Amino acid sequence: MNIYIVDTNIVYSTFLNTQSNIGDLLLNSDDVFEFYAPSYLREEIQNHKDNIIQYAKIDAVEFEELKHLIFQQLTFLSDQIIPFPIWYESAQLVREVDPDDIAFVAYSKYYNKDIWTGDKQFIEGMKAKGFNHFVTTPQLITIREELRA
Repeated sequence: MNIYIVDTNIVYSTFLNTQSNIGDLLLNSDDVFEFYAPSYLREEIQNHKDNIIQYAKIDAVEFEELKHLIFQQLTFLSDQIIPFPIWYESAQLVREVDPDDIAFVAYSKYYNKDIWTGDKQFIEGMKAKGFNHFVTTPQLITIREELRA
């Protein structure tokens, strides 16, 4: 099973359009992929519930149903399992790029898994610092096709 760390923007995108390539990958790949996410992502989604409802043009009931469906596809991980030196190193790497992404880098380093993100600035900023553990949506589509063939 291929495991990837899922960035928050992937989950947001799935809320906005479950029929998109991102939505399809997240919701329909459990036969080939396993997706990990920091446990705080649940809180982050809940904190942005009103914005998600507005932009996705859904009501509160649909939001809860969609949240349940999306969260079933994710394995939520506790921050407490990551050793402090990895947190520190990750913080040093992301501080000038996007400090909000420390957890994703820490999980990537700890589990030695790529981060699935659509955030091009994050990818380019981290690559400039020598961190290149990313997978993009088009790459995942190709990987899934190859694994299912």
